[in-house]
Amino acid sequence: MRNKFTYLIFFILLSGYAFSQKKASTPKKQEDKKFKTITVKNADDLSFDRSKSDAQVLKGNVICEHEGALLYCDSALLFSSKRMEAGGHIRIVKGDSITVTGDKLLYDASTKMAILDGNVVCIEKDMTLTTNILTFDVANSIANYYNGGTIVNKENTLKSKNGHYYSATKDVATHYDVVLTNPGLQNE
Repeated sequence: MRNKFTYLIFFILLSGYAFSQKKASTPKKQEDKKFKTITVKNADDLSFDRSKSDAQVLKGNVICEHEGALLYCDSALLFSSKRMEAGGHIRIVKGDSITVTGDKLLYDASTKMAILDGNVVCIEKDMTLTTNILTFDVANSIANYYNGGTIVNKENTLKSKNGHYYSATKDVATHYDVVLTNPGLQNE
């Protein structure tokens, strides 16, 4: 009898201990950070393409806005107002200082990253960056190229395979095959 009583007390204490424990926490999926969606300001024609996950098809004089940046193009596919694929006369205007143009655009609203392809030109006041492919951090106004580019400002021409332009500080970082040309500098 004493043995049964001991088991009963042990069971009661054990069950009380078990029920008093905190539930094991399961890892939560990281919630998407809150971000504003891409807003369509203008398009001559707007339709939906159900074969592309209900993408909005924008054609003719397309103007979109995302957190202070204006995106212009001839045509675009807009996916859930979060991602945009665009073509024809691409132009991104950030504030009154920086403009980026190109032939094609992929833009992700959640990361605020734009990838421009084909005849890419980034202009800010007296600086012009040209390349074929450019990754542009729209939030921080940072332009990156990894397949050759040229940066011209006033009397300097800087060519390199990889480069980064930081609009906030007007700094340039270049890597690989760097050539600086300045008529005022002489090689000795």
